[in-house]
Amino acid sequence: MADQNDSKNGSDGKVVEFPLHRIRKSGEPAAKKDGESNDGAPAAAKTPEQKRRALVVSMLSAFVAAMFLSHHSGVNRAPQSIDARPSLASDIKTAAQLNQQSLREPASGGRTPSLEDQLRFGLLKNRYELNLSTEGALRGVTFDAKSGGHLVQVGNREKLIKKYGELFLIPFDDIQGPSRFHDAKHAYEIFMLSHNSQAVARVTFVLSNGDTLNAMSVDPQKSE
Repeated sequence: MADQNDSKNGSDGKVVEFPLHRIRKSGEPAAKKDGESNDGAPAAAKTPEQKRRALVVSMLSAFVAAMFLSHHSGVNRAPQSIDARPSLASDIKTAAQLNQQSLREPASGGRTPSLEDQLRFGLLKNRYELNLSTEGALRGVTFDAKSGGHLVQVGNREKLIKKYGELFLIPFDDIQGPSRFHDAKHAYEIFMLSHNSQAVARVTFVLSNGDTLNAMSVDPQKSE
């Protein structure tokens, strides 16, 4: 029997082991070679766009991991070194709110400037005080020396009356004048406003050299 076994094991008496490691179980996928996909086909090379996306995902993952570690580490640190940074969700919410905020100029105030705003901040450059009656009617403007600015030049006074006359709260349909006179310091121009041929207001401009405006007054006229 021994001779028979020796002859089966080979002429040199060595036992040849069966390559069990090369046998795979039923249903187990074959080992994938380098450069092959799961189905055995060669894997397609990643496009630059796919590479960029993979890089972005990797960076975001690293950022989230860093934020997580920042919030959950350092329990024994001194109180003055405690990280008070808000959560990532809070950062995202804040960024979205900032992105939606309007960057309009503060002067817009979310509304269309009124005629009074246009006179005060536009023509007069916020250098004059507006004199208003108890009803809110414009009765004159006076230069404010504390504004730090210079007198504003107003070239066409009749045009000013036509544009801002609505603020007088005195209906008129005709402008007569101007009548002019001057003294040692100032020049004066007077316009008469009428409605249905009846005088309703007198507008006086006090001017310095170069048609710069010192003051304007609006005086209602009583009908006879």
